[in-house]
Amino acid sequence: MTDLRHAEHREGVWMRPANLPDDRHGDAFDTAFTQAERFRVSPVEDGLDLAASLWDLDGWSTQATALLAAVKHLRRDVEDGADTALAPSFLVLVEIVHHLGADPLLPPELIAGDWPGPELRNQFTSFELAWQQLLATRRRSLH
Repeated sequence: MTDLRHAEHREGVWMRPANLPDDRHGDAFDTAFTQAERFRVSPVEDGLDLAASLWDLDGWSTQATALLAAVKHLRRDVEDGADTALAPSFLVLVEIVHHLGADPLLPPELIAGDWPGPELRNQFTSFELAWQQLLATRRRSLH
């Protein structure tokens, strides 16, 4: 269920806002929902509080901000072609992929206005491209 970006409200009760298409994960969706009943409900309490109780939004945001800082720190070396930036940048890229996999992908009304998810995705894309270029340059220099 976590692969489908659901959170466990209590044992056996998983939920999430209905802002993602059902077919996002194909087989995972089919497996989960052939074994479950589905309901559409609206929370009586504040949706922001409910989302914060289901996902560690502060923790996710803090880690995303740290990853953005790591990208900022490494970017100049990667763009300048420093071979010493290859390994640490690769590790940061892997960590970003892992971290983005845990983003609950909540609708804007359920997250803080400064939610770092979109910026982390954008920075990942450009940083990964710069890293790939550095790697290609390094490979060419070995031949």
